[in-house]
Amino acid sequence: MDFKEKRKKLLYGVIVLCFITAAIWIYGLWWRYYEVTHPRIAQAIPHSYEEQVPLYGVLLWDEVVVTSPLKGTLSYAVSGHGGRVSKGDVIATVTASARQQLRAPQTGYFIPGLDGVEGGLSYSSLWGGEEKFPDLPSLRYFPGNHKVNKGDAIGKIIPMPQQLRIVGYADLTPALEKQLARGVLLVRRGPKESLYEAGIRVVRKMGYRTKLYLSLPFFPVNIVKNRSVSYLISTEERVGVSVPQSAVILRGGKLGVFLVEGNYACFKEINGIPLSDHLFFVTSGLQPGNIVILKADHAREGRVELW
Repeated sequence: MDFKEKRKKLLYGVIVLCFITAAIWIYGLWWRYYEVTHPRIAQAIPHSYEEQVPLYGVLLWDEVVVTSPLKGTLSYAVSGHGGRVSKGDVIATVTASARQQLRAPQTGYFIPGLDGVEGGLSYSSLWGGEEKFPDLPSLRYFPGNHKVNKGDAIGKIIPMPQQLRIVGYADLTPALEKQLARGVLLVRRGPKESLYEAGIRVVRKMGYRTKLYLSLPFFPVNIVKNRSVSYLISTEERVGVSVPQSAVILRGGKLGVFLVEGNYACFKEINGIPLSDHLFFVTSGLQPGNIVILKADHAREGRVELW
């Protein structure tokens, strides 16, 4: 093959490559134009948002440790993990040379176990300082029948009625600050639990955090299993709409979406916050049913073809 033929083939290959490159470039321009003028859309749907601030703390209650008056074999009269007793009710029996019944010294919850922290916690011991509380040991129940010596602890009485209290920390959001000024907080024991009204005893603000001493309106017997707890403070509930996060863009220092009205898309400024599940909660700027372009980073203002 001579030099001229090689040159012709090389030139032909270059021309074909240029045509292919140009075709791909033109197709890319067309596809970009098609995406812009025929965008995928999303609809703003009604949405309510409740701000919930975690509260991490330690529960406080009054309690009296009950001890055995003699050596012997102990059996409990209260079934399970304890429960409510009245003053004078039989809570256990100690069998030695004779049987002796042990009676509740006062009305309240009798708990056949200890966590080892009895008598070691108080408001004054927890309120000082700003460090995180260490996790406290959980309640350990005594076996149903076991040998005891005189003076051994066999459980505790939690006098009732009394208010359950908590000393804890929470992040100080603007909404929480407003609630604190009102003197009452709404608290949940879990994400799907009912709301309870907690009384505010003392508040100490520490920059971005606050330390709280609260009275809780509930005191079920099973709550004494753990003194270290986390609850949720419900600070406010707002109503708005939600759209996919991909529909929201920052443009010129303003947060917004491309709102579609008829066959025209325009940038619409919004206010709101990102949520989980790739949603954005819009508090102002959109109404339920509004149509927005799904991918804001590919959108522009101008005429669009939706159908």
